[in-house]
Amino acid sequence: MVSLYECYTIDCSHERFREIPPDVRHLSIVMGGAEEDASINETFHGNVILIMKRFKVENLHTLMIFGCYYRSMANTFGDVFRKAKALRVLRLSTMYYPVDHILHNFSVLMHLRYLKLGSEYDKISPPRCISRFYKLIVLVLKDWKGSINLPVDMSNLARLRHFIVSHDETHSKICEVGKLQTLQELRRFEVNREKSGFEIKQLGHLIQLSGSLSICNLEKMQAKEADEVNLLSKNSLKKLTLEWDVQRSQKEPDKEQHILNVLRPHDNLQELCIRGHGGHSCPPWLGSKLSVKNLQSLHLDTVNWTVFPPLGEFWLPKEPGQEYLRSVQGKSFQNLKTLELVGLTKLEKWVHNDKFLLFSLLETFIIRDCPELVELPVSQYASQKFKQDVMIDLFPKMQEVRIADCPKLESLPLIPWTDTLLTVDMKNVGSSLEKLVYSTKSSSSKLLLEIKEDHHLECLDEMVAFHNLSKIHELEVSKSPPLMNKHLHWLTSLKTLKISESSITLPLLGGPDDEKDTLALERLEIKNCSANGKELTQFLLQLPKLSFFRMSSCQNVTSMGVMALLATAEPTSMPSSSTSSNETGSQLQIEEVGDEGGLLLFPKHLTISLRELRITMNPGLSLLASLPPENNSRPGGLHNLHSLQTLFIRGCPKLLSAYSSSSSYCFPFPSTLDSLRIEDVEDMHTFAPLSNLTSLTYLFVENCRKDLRGEGLWTFFTQGCLTRLCVYRSPNFFDNLVPHQQEELPAYCKIEMLRTDDIAGVLVTPICRLFSSSLNVLGLCSNKEIVSFTKEQEKALELITSLQDLCFFHNEKLQSLPADLRGLNNLRILEILRCSAIRSLPKNAFPNSLQKINVDRRCSEELQHHCIMLEGVTVNIDRPVNTNL
Repeated sequence: MVSLYECYTIDCSHERFREIPPDVRHLSIVMGGAEEDASINETFHGNVILIMKRFKVENLHTLMIFGCYYRSMANTFGDVFRKAKALRVLRLSTMYYPVDHILHNFSVLMHLRYLKLGSEYDKISPPRCISRFYKLIVLVLKDWKGSINLPVDMSNLARLRHFIVSHDETHSKICEVGKLQTLQELRRFEVNREKSGFEIKQLGHLIQLSGSLSICNLEKMQAKEADEVNLLSKNSLKKLTLEWDVQRSQKEPDKEQHILNVLRPHDNLQELCIRGHGGHSCPPWLGSKLSVKNLQSLHLDTVNWTVFPPLGEFWLPKEPGQEYLRSVQGKSFQNLKTLELVGLTKLEKWVHNDKFLLFSLLETFIIRDCPELVELPVSQYASQKFKQDVMIDLFPKMQEVRIADCPKLESLPLIPWTDTLLTVDMKNVGSSLEKLVYSTKSSSSKLLLEIKEDHHLECLDEMVAFHNLSKIHELEVSKSPPLMNKHLHWLTSLKTLKISESSITLPLLGGPDDEKDTLALERLEIKNCSANGKELTQFLLQLPKLSFFRMSSCQNVTSMGVMALLATAEPTSMPSSSTSSNETGSQLQIEEVGDEGGLLLFPKHLTISLRELRITMNPGLSLLASLPPENNSRPGGLHNLHSLQTLFIRGCPKLLSAYSSSSSYCFPFPSTLDSLRIEDVEDMHTFAPLSNLTSLTYLFVENCRKDLRGEGLWTFFTQGCLTRLCVYRSPNFFDNLVPHQQEELPAYCKIEMLRTDDIAGVLVTPICRLFSSSLNVLGLCSNKEIVSFTKEQEKALELITSLQDLCFFHNEKLQSLPADLRGLNNLRILEILRCSAIRSLPKNAFPNSLQKINVDRRCSEELQHHCIMLEGVTVNIDRPVNTNL
């Protein structure tokens, strides 16, 4: 028991610290996030030194330091805790420096019982003096990011009970592990890994193992050594893996059979995995004399057996033309919940046997890499819908099914056959199924179905039980037979539909006013679809709630526009009661524009529901041209999609071919747009068509004509709402962006974030002066030519005094950073990512405001080292790169 009065916490987020009471024995220091450390440097640094001077550090039994800390703070800890030699519990997480930088006396902490070390820097290895801590009970290295090379005398830790690591491989490095007689778990032991210290007899002494034990490389073991493992006495063991190298060149069936027969675990084992066994049969303790009948999980992988455990009937050919052999008869498993069969290359049939109760208990079933398998226990019910209830009774608790690489397995039940199923994952099954993923575990349930190109399916009803899918939220089909109207109307909860290399077969229904014929879809994604514009228009008429639409590589859609009520095109007679006025209007508009099947018209209801539109890889697609105001019977482009906020266009070079003029009425996009990303649109001659986008806050432009300039955007930049700008492969974008008459005058814009590969175009005085007071984030990215910065460019960069985050990303030839960044007195974060040619940091180049440097592992080791050694700055190595620009 620990008294509350003996505990004290120092939190860096608090400006003031209470004085440490004299009775404190257990101290924790919370450093907070990496972003905070440098900002509280001097205050926190000084307070720690002050309060520690009034406290007897030698009385400490527990020290825990959480969060990141920079080099100067590590040195402070080293000085403050120099006399802390009585520690029993020590936790140091996210270290960037060797542990003796933080605790100078680490090697003499002989009283340690609990030690947890974590490192963010893969060049640091765990201290080799760990093996001196003879009283250590718990050692935790699971947060150690680098390689873990254990000391040779690790076995000196005779009292060690728990050695917690991220990778099983680490456990296999313990030499003479048999001396750790109190060890609770050994996740991997490799027989004869080295010449000495890794003999199988080492395991005989570990009688207290209670977690998992994996014994690998059993092919290196002699038959007479099997008794030395003493598995039967390890009666607290929960999980056991027995593994022979599946890639070994030779097998010794008789020897391997003897070893497996002897390696009998205790009767209450919960999980068993046997991999690569070259013997001819399952061992008696798993078959005819079943002793582990309480197993909850059984995994058989690449075994060469002709006799299997009591799991039903396994049919295998003994010789060509001879009869099949079957599994043993006798006792069955009483509590088996998970069964995994992998690499049974000779297995042809697995048949249900009424004598076994196995299937009524199974929750998870996995079978992979069985190239000859043609039948499973569920196969006999595959084509008999009236026996679905029988199959539900056979597998009443089944929750997860995974089948992969069984190319001859044709007969499968409809998915899902029962409501109890939570997950189904099938890959390369039979001649038709490429991939099927069904999941209801998450809040957003889904079904993904991908059919092989040479499939023989005539209808999706042959594979999917649509009547059981009323609760799924997402459906994705690829290369499948047509998705039909009757299928979709079973899916009453469907919100997202993705169709790839497939088609939709729908009857011509009523308009969105006919509720019985509409779908509740909110997101629709279509890729490589054979439907033309007219067919997609009819489908969109049934989606009154659609808010997201993505169309990619639909070559039969050649033009695009928006429906509207026609004042000039009135029908000569009233529409019938079975046809909505919206449908009548849409038909008239299609006819007026031209009876071409390539025209896609967004129905009128989408002008108030559609929020995001993505159009990609449609090289022949163009927007309908706007007509002059005096002839406005046909609206042009997407201008009437008044609810649209996000527009993404890529690979549509002719999209704006009708908008090359600068007429004031030529606005292809709605003024409500908040985000516009436009790539590979070659017919974009000018930015004039965008001048109505007064609400735009994000603009991304890439590869839209080499001669496309930013002329005409001055008002857009200085008076609009734009705050984020990305420009790539548009080398003239920044030319003349600032009018000549404005170059020497003060100007203000709202741009806060800019990312570009046009470093030469941005780092000029007029542009940097424009961004001087607003720009917070600057990314100089993906420039394949720049080697270094000119003095003029460095001088221009210094004008952006508002800059807080400066990023150099994927500049392959860049060898050096700007020589002096001290003028950027608001700079907090410096990022150097994928710049492999940079070897060092410039000396005395950074402002005092700099708090953090992010460097990834694609940068040179020399640069990483320079960053680590920088004083007063937090360094993050291998920070995930944000590619969502």
